[in-house]
Amino acid sequence: MKSNYSRQISLMCPTCGSRDFSFDNGVPEESRSYVCTGCELEFSYQEIYDSNQEIISRAIDETKREIMSDVKKKFKRMFK
Repeated sequence: MKSNYSRQISLMCPTCGSRDFSFDNGVPEESRSYVCTGCELEFSYQEIYDSNQEIISRAIDETKREIMSDVKKKFKRMFK
């Protein structure tokens, strides 16, 4: 079983669909302003999060399936 199920999710601008944002790394994530490099609109963390909820949910579901599959395999090996 893997020890790390980390994922990187590419979020999209809700206006133009660009996946590139600029932001200040020195500011806590929830307080940052995110500026789309495609259309130059500024978004809060919550706006980006809310507008990408479907992408985030899909990634979570995919990770859950992978973990469950790995757990089932491990249990099968344990009880052989």
